[in-house]
Amino acid sequence: MAEADNDDPIEIPDDVDPESPVDIFGVELWTETRHVCDRAHKLLGDEVVGGTGAAETERVSLDIPKGLLLIAQYVVAREHFNQTWDWMEEALKDKGKEGRAVRKAVHERLKKYLEDPLNEELHWLATGGHRILQAEAERREKSEKT
Repeated sequence: MAEADNDDPIEIPDDVDPESPVDIFGVELWTETRHVCDRAHKLLGDEVVGGTGAAETERVSLDIPKGLLLIAQYVVAREHFNQTWDWMEEALKDKGKEGRAVRKAVHERLKKYLEDPLNEELHWLATGGHRILQAEAERREKSEKT
């Protein structure tokens, strides 16, 4: 028997594993989440002997506010190239090899800004700690108390 916050005893049926994601989040949500996570892992290249395979990619076009792009450019100038903003502005105007290298570095930084939080979302979905799953667990817990 488990104790609730209000000290009223809650009966847990013998056939319910209180640690089972299916029991915590429900069969439908946990199955859906696992399916999406499994697909994402496959598209990300899955783990193979010696590391991970090649991730499948898809080109997307994003509209980013120019002010935020400016910040990404500045951070890349300082952190990646160890240069001043004046240097970056000139490099961005360059249509040759240096300009392409600078724009590529900025694009890679923007890609990282998107990938890192999404990888974190995937981790929390796969491990049951995501806010979507936690909200459902809380909802299920409340409905079981009533």
